[in-house]
Amino acid sequence: MKEVLLSADNSAKLCRVPDRVAERLEEVAWLFAGEWLWQSPDAGRFHQMRDGIDTVVYDERDFLWWLGAVYAPEEPPELVRDLGVWADELGEAYAALPRCNF
Repeated sequence: MKEVLLSADNSAKLCRVPDRVAERLEEVAWLFAGEWLWQSPDAGRFHQMRDGIDTVVYDERDFLWWLGAVYAPEEPPELVRDLGVWADELGEAYAALPRCNF
């Protein structure tokens, strides 16, 4: 398991995800947000109609749920802690971690 930073236009979350996810974080995040959410019959709870347009609403916790339930159930991810600041305010301590902002 490797540490990554995730956020959804909010404060950064320090998370542990399978190595294979951390090494391809942007690609795996796109599988979730750009494909699975729109194509899976199991993604209905994320869909909302807004002004007559089908949209999806999700955050980093939903991505972690998907990793553990669908993509990598053999290695469940973990939310370590909310860091309480935006990812670009973290400084050098977290600079080397893979990151994704949804």
